[in-house]
Amino acid sequence: MRREIHRRMSWQPYWHSNTCQRNGNQRGYWKTAWNTLRCQAYIMPRSIGKRSGAYFPSPMSICISRYNSSLGILLLGSFDDRLVLCDWASRRNSAEFIASVARRLKTGIDWKKTPVMIMAKSQLDEYFQGRRISFDIPLLFTGTDFQTDVWSAISEIPYGSTQSYSEIAFRSRHPEAVRAVANAIGANRLSIIIPCHRVTGINSIGGYAGGISVKESLLSIER
Repeated sequence: MRREIHRRMSWQPYWHSNTCQRNGNQRGYWKTAWNTLRCQAYIMPRSIGKRSGAYFPSPMSICISRYNSSLGILLLGSFDDRLVLCDWASRRNSAEFIASVARRLKTGIDWKKTPVMIMAKSQLDEYFQGRRISFDIPLLFTGTDFQTDVWSAISEIPYGSTQSYSEIAFRSRHPEAVRAVANAIGANRLSIIIPCHRVTGINSIGGYAGGISVKESLLSIER
């Protein structure tokens, strides 16, 4: 089916490269996730791609690398010498989440390390060891204006503190849109760097893409 779709296209998706093919043979979760991304690279342009301009070739791609933290695997992504992704591999529909970032930037995905990823890994190591309270990494937000407002408000939560969803809604200048703010928090592409784990419910710890136990552990690190 994919070959048939590919023949009907007048262009080849940028991320369908030898690098993708090599990494498509990884075991376990990564084999499934990467093959899902390759499949989407073929199929999505006939639906979403036509509306959003997604997946068209670009001289630059999002570079993806894994970071093995003490709490689980994080996916790091960089684009144009800035970090665009720091997300838990255990996130539900992780492959589609990564693809949404590529669609936003109208580019593809490659599997390799970059200097900004090495910087991020070094600073994350220090964070997990309790030796860093803030990050100094060039970032690129890949969301709507509304999402960017919310993520900017989250980034101002001090280390070791928490704020409620309603407080973030107020500080992002959307006090009546608490539910939409919660959805924007769930769409945060830069976990830990943009500390959405510091946002909690009034009477509960709230949700988290990496899982509740990971959220509790992150808050424990900062105590």
